[in-house]
Amino acid sequence: MNGSITNTSNPPGELTGRRWRHSLMIGLFTLVALTMLTGGVVLRQKIFFWSTPIHFQPDMRNAWYWGSFTVVNTKHNRLSPLRKAGDAGVTAGVFLHRLSTAYQRHDHLRGWPPTGYRLDYPAWRLAAVAISAWVERAVHPKATDWKAAYMTPLLWFNTCVELFGTIFTFLLIRHWAIRRLAQPGPSRWSLLLTRCLPQKYRPHLTTTAAAVMPVQNNSNVAAFWKPMWLGLLATALFWFNPNIIQSAHTWVQYDMWVMPFYIAALYLACTNRFFAAGAVIAVGSLLKGQELFGAGMFVLWPLLELRWMRALEFILGFFVTFSLAVALWLFADAREWLFMLGLVPAIAAGAAWVTLRQKVRWWYGPLVLLPMLPLALWPWTQGLAGHSLWVGAALALWLICAPWLVSKRGLKHYVAITLAIGFATVMLAMPAHWDWLRTGYLFGTSVGHMPIIALPNADGLGLILQDNFGWHLTDAVFTLHWPTTYVVDMRHLLFAMFVVSCIICAAAAARHARRNDPRFLLAMITPWITFFVFCPEMYERYLLWGSSMLLSAAVVLDLGTLLLAALLVLASTAMTLAVQLGVNNLNRPLSFISRTEPGLSYAIVLLALICMYLSLRSSRRGAHNKSNLPTCVSKAARVSTTANARQSQDAIPLEGAVA
Repeated sequence: MNGSITNTSNPPGELTGRRWRHSLMIGLFTLVALTMLTGGVVLRQKIFFWSTPIHFQPDMRNAWYWGSFTVVNTKHNRLSPLRKAGDAGVTAGVFLHRLSTAYQRHDHLRGWPPTGYRLDYPAWRLAAVAISAWVERAVHPKATDWKAAYMTPLLWFNTCVELFGTIFTFLLIRHWAIRRLAQPGPSRWSLLLTRCLPQKYRPHLTTTAAAVMPVQNNSNVAAFWKPMWLGLLATALFWFNPNIIQSAHTWVQYDMWVMPFYIAALYLACTNRFFAAGAVIAVGSLLKGQELFGAGMFVLWPLLELRWMRALEFILGFFVTFSLAVALWLFADAREWLFMLGLVPAIAAGAAWVTLRQKVRWWYGPLVLLPMLPLALWPWTQGLAGHSLWVGAALALWLICAPWLVSKRGLKHYVAITLAIGFATVMLAMPAHWDWLRTGYLFGTSVGHMPIIALPNADGLGLILQDNFGWHLTDAVFTLHWPTTYVVDMRHLLFAMFVVSCIICAAAAARHARRNDPRFLLAMITPWITFFVFCPEMYERYLLWGSSMLLSAAVVLDLGTLLLAALLVLASTAMTLAVQLGVNNLNRPLSFISRTEPGLSYAIVLLALICMYLSLRSSRRGAHNKSNLPTCVSKAARVSTTANARQSQDAIPLEGAVA
């Protein structure tokens, strides 16, 4: 924005006026943003204390219990984590040891007495509540019972995660506010078809597939700042969303953690940073396992757009980051750590040969690569993993052959794939702990965890089938006889409906991304709404994700989508509030909300179907006639004018000059 304002062809007075207008807008934008930030933080602090009568204490006590369970010595009775005063011996080393072995203790299988909840936290969520309990026990070393004030570290963590989501909401909406001004790009399907047709038909497809963005300057101050203000409006809708504040600061739950990481991954994927998007989704899934239900969209969307490498990058980023993050709980002892450390010089040697092999003689390769093999394969040489020789052979083959085949352009993929193979080797061939997986992910998806289609206030299709038609979770619906006999029960049927909705939305997202249509956001968010509506074993809180993200994304869509999202947010807030009122025996206000059952279920199912319909439609009408494109995208507009040149690109790098 600095140099792009300067234009020597304009009169000095006009240039000075534009500078003053830009300076005024910068000051006003900063003032509004800081006011929103401080006001939101203060509002959250006050709401937590104002909402004390409707706090959902079972979840708050549960978090305090399992955090204390990790921190203190639990070799006493089952109430010891709550009753025991501060444990003076909990240094950082002791804390890390107890955190890494928390899933291996048998006490967590029984649950704690007040509710019978057993531990079902993913690894980083357990770490979050453990750090919270550790900090509070350091401040209150004589604490022997739970108090609402002990939730302060978790409340601040929730606020930081919300702020993280707010920042990426601004970046995502600003990105699409700029991107929607661009002309549609070429269809990769048509380019693929071009190769399959006779030569005489190819010129026509080649010329129609080409697209060039218009290039204009930012002399129009209003046009330059419009994406900024739209992004700020979207952040306000996210930062002050009543449903988000309700979940994070009145219920004090962790459901809100899903959205910021999905929004961040969506922004990174839109700017062609798929490896980073996979890493962000991996971190989110370690905090809240339901993040995985949206991860498939980042694979389906690029696959349906014929961008195979982008889907591979996402998978690599996810797997490598996830493996690194769970290494504390996965590795059984120091041997696995030594093995991974041995891979580091092997990767460095391979990367060096990829870089230098065109400049030196070929026989330098074995001299560089072969000495690294013992460092990577020493578990087999020591007999520590002798029962899985095939894994060692596959690893050795990759370490020797891959550096000869990989180009400099694919160097980052080589490093990521080698790390992924290393972690896969640990999981397949060496002793590893899997308690974190069974406890944090598999237990929550088992039928025994919640043997009903939906909870009483989860107003979706499952509640209709359960309350109005008498279906149960394991009731057989029909039988398939091909390729083998398989009985489809209600649980699998509902989940299959969700998967079909994801495929439909991914196809719509691929189409909208090529056309630079903001309905891409609607297509990527709608699966979170269909997740609540179609999937079995739903909690009433899970509509929060799709409704809140859609409310912010509607800023770059249309007024109808904004009203639709507002209705979904209102419904989600009402369902969550009904549970809070019921737990705290506030029956009079609860009776008003209860009268909407089960009619609200039909309304939410209808709204979800409307969202799917809108995600399939296109809103790009006459986009090529739009003007006043800001200069911040002018550099990205200088792309090739032929389809053959565009074929090697994934998308117009619109954010390259914005950042």
